[in-house]
Amino acid sequence: MTQLLKQAFAEASKLSEQAQDTIAKMLLAELASDKYSCENYTSTSANS
Repeated sequence: MTQLLKQAFAEASKLSEQAQDTIAKMLLAELASDKYSCENYTSTSANS
């Protein structure tokens, strides 16, 4: 796991259980989406 993802999960862990579940559902839905493409995220985030 990357440091950035660890940081995101650490921040999310400070939220309420309901908020954590909402974030988890959003992330899982995005990962399962037909539109999801690692290459798209990698190329755009590398320039950030």
